[in-house]
Amino acid sequence: MKKLLAGLLVFCALGTAAAAGDSGPEESVLPQMLQLEEEPSPSPAPGGIPPQIQAMVDLATEEFTRRGGKTLKRSNDYTVWYYGDKTAIGWCAAFTSWCAVHAGVETLKENQIAAFVTGDDKDLKYEPLQAIPDVFMMREVNVIRCRNAYILTERLVDIPKPGYQIFYGRIGGAPTLHTGLVETVRVIAPGIYDITTIEGNVANRVKRYCIRYTVEPKRKHHNMSAVPAGDRVVQDAQYKLHQPDWYITGFGRTW
Repeated sequence: MKKLLAGLLVFCALGTAAAAGDSGPEESVLPQMLQLEEEPSPSPAPGGIPPQIQAMVDLATEEFTRRGGKTLKRSNDYTVWYYGDKTAIGWCAAFTSWCAVHAGVETLKENQIAAFVTGDDKDLKYEPLQAIPDVFMMREVNVIRCRNAYILTERLVDIPKPGYQIFYGRIGGAPTLHTGLVETVRVIAPGIYDITTIEGNVANRVKRYCIRYTVEPKRKHHNMSAVPAGDRVVQDAQYKLHQPDWYITGFGRTW
C-alpha cells in the first residue's frame, strides 16, 4: 500500500510540473507558433523513427539518386500523380506528398486538420478526423497549407529530426516559400546541427542539401549557414545555400 501511495504522489507531482511547463513563455527567434522540443540524441534511440517515416526518407533518397540531377518540367511524375493531369506548378510539396503516400505514411489535408481543431466542419471537403495521428504527413501541393497544418496541431517545431518536413521562408518576406524532407541530422553542438535534406523543385531538380542550422542565431532569422569545408562529410550534397536571404521557418513534426 505504501508503494502504491508513493507512486500516486510521484504521478501527481509530475502532472503538476508538466502543467506548469506548458504555461511558460516560448523563447525562440523563429515565428511564434513554433514549439520547442528536446534536442535529439546523436545516436537514434532503439525504436525511434517510425518505420513508415524511415521508408519515406529512403524513398526520397532513392528519387534523388534515380533522377541524377536531371531537370524536370513543372508538369512531371509528382504533379501528374497529384492532379491526375498535366497541371504545371511549383512541385516541392507534391514531391514530399508523393514520397509519403508511396512509403505508406498516413497523409492528411489541411482542411481535415482545421475542421478537427476548430470543431467547424461546415467547409470540410474530406473524411473527418476522429483524432490527430501520432505519425502523419501532409498531402498538399500548397506549401502554406502544409505549414499551417503543423501550426494548427502545435507540431511546428524548431529542433530537426530525420523524417520531419522542413520549411523555408525569406527574411523580411514570406515565411513559407519552399519545403523538403529532413534526411539526416548531425548534432554539432547544443543548438547547432548539420541537416541533410532531400528537396524537389530546386532549379526544377530533386536535390540533396546539407545546411548548418542554428536554433538561436546571433542575428534574428539568420539561422542557416554554409557547412565548413572540414565538416563536409555528406556525398553528393549541395553545400551552397539556396538563397542568401532564406531562413528555416520550422520543422513539421511528422512523428
